[in-house]
Amino acid sequence: MAAATTTKAKRWFPLESNPQVMNEYIRRMGIAEDAEFAFCDVYSTDDWALEMVLRPVLGVVMLFPIKPATEDHAKQQRERIEKDGQIVSKNVYYMKQTVGMHAHVHRCNACGTVGILHALGNARDYLPPRHGSFLSSFFSKTDGKTPDEIAAILQADDEIEETHASAAQDGQSE
Repeated sequence: MAAATTTKAKRWFPLESNPQVMNEYIRRMGIAEDAEFAFCDVYSTDDWALEMVLRPVLGVVMLFPIKPATEDHAKQQRERIEKDGQIVSKNVYYMKQTVGMHAHVHRCNACGTVGILHALGNARDYLPPRHGSFLSSFFSKTDGKTPDEIAAILQADDEIEETHASAAQDGQSE
């Protein structure tokens, strides 16, 4: 008789929105120590603040609070896309965020990792991961996959879950 299996929803703790934490995290995942790339804070989208950001910019990971209005807007977008479809360029590396998601809750704490993977996945021509690293393997496994398939691969990957958990302990937040 086969043993019953249960799928327990994964729960990831949030990453601190801290460039030092994020830079260490991407090094653990496979970006070279000597890469001329680093996360930095952007304090405003006003011209004065954007002038302080080093160039070139390869990606932006944006942090914003989730509020009922945000949730409602996201739900409306999902419904519109389900009804009308959506064309996403094959040149864009994109995955859905499903780690820790439940039917009645549309948020979890994998958003930092998903945002970082989006940024790195879309910057691979400029910032290739180290051979044999998690990132190298993950991008090889997910190239040509749909956003849902990439999400499933991420959700099943114990290495990234452990690396995320370690990074979530870093920083100054308690």
